[in-house]
Formats: sequence, structure tokens, C-alpha cells
Amino acid sequence: RPVVITFDDGFRDFLTGAFPILQRFAAPATLFVVTDAVGGTARWLEPLGEGGRKMLSWDELAALVQGGIEVGAHTRTHPQLDVLPKDAAFSEIAGSKQALEARLGIPVETFAYPHGYASSATVRLARNAGFKAACRVADRMASTAEDRFALSRFIVTEEMDGEDILRLLASPARGQTPAARFAATGWRAARRLQHWARPFAARLAVQGSTGRSE
Repeated sequence: RPVVITFDDGFRDFLTGAFPILQRFAAPATLFVVTDAVGGTARWLEPLGEGGRKMLSWDELAALVQGGIEVGAHTRTHPQLDVLPKDAAFSEIAGSKQALEARLGIPVETFAYPHGYASSATVRLARNAGFKAACRVADRMASTAEDRFALSRFIVTEEMDGEDILRLLASPARGQTPAARFAATGWRAARRLQHWARPFAARLAVQGSTGRSE
């Protein structure tokens, strides 16, 4: 029952907060990085008011690799992959791998799906991009029966203490209920509709502001 520690996105506070603790306990970890945001800010978090969060630089990522951190890919811009056209989704996945390998000079073998969503289509894309494994978020224990391109993870929040985590690790493996799977499918459909409706809504807004129609 190994425990794997992962961090998503590549925020700069990983270097100042998490990394010293990992070093203190000689704990290995994987950091999944949004490559177009390296050296900048978390632009995809602007709707949540956190778009100014600083990201790690390439030099800082290189130092973390030297310090024993595995760096994995997390797409180029952190989109919802399962609502993108296949070619665009593959560019996000493979492009992040290529950028990390080119800038850091290391093989990048693992991937994490942004927002934790892993549809059957995105799983195939991650496999075709040349990774060895990929992680999602499914609020369940991973198991040897899982597809290694859809490995489950739990999110550890700031409200949880050490005892909470120990209880979680000691609990029997849990899987998604049929109701949870149905809800996830419905949520994916809603997000896809929202994604395709956004350009149309923007177009209507422009027409309304100019008083013209086409």
C-alpha cells in the first residue's frame, strides 16, 4: 500500500511551503506543471479571483528536479480537456510534455488531467502522447485494477490534519457509486454545452453593444 504524494499546477508556493517539508522527511513527490504559465501567473484562476497567483520559473523547476522532485505534465493552459476538440486537447497534452522535456532536459513520464476529469477520450490521448501513467481526481483509492492512465487520487485539504489522513489511508478502498458516475457524466455534458455556447453568447453581447445584427 504505497502512498504517492502529488501536487498540481506548479504554484511558486510549492517551493517555499511544501518542498522544505518534503526534504525534511525525505519524501518523494510529483509536481504536475502547467507549462504556458511557468514564470507567470495562474491565469486560468481569474474567474475565482486567484489569477495573480505566482507560478514557478524554469530555473526553479530545474532546481526542484535536482532536489529529487519528479516533474510531470499538466497541459499547456489548464483547460477542461473533455470539452475541447480532439486535436486541441492532444496539443495541450503533448505540448506540455514537449516543453518540459526541452526546457528541463529530462524525460517526462507522467501526466495529470486538469480539473481531475478523465474521459475515455482524454485517457486515449494521454496514452498516445507517450506517457507511462496519468492521474485523475476521483475521491477514491487507486488500485492495481485501475487503468494506469486513469489513476485515482484524493484531494488533501487544509482542513485535514495528520489523523484525518491516517484514517483515510486505513479505510477500505472506495469506488465511485453509480449515482456519482451518473452525476459526473451529466456535469461533463453541461460543461461541454457551456463551452460551445460561450462564443455565441459573446457574439450576442457585441451585437447588443453596437446595435447591429448580422
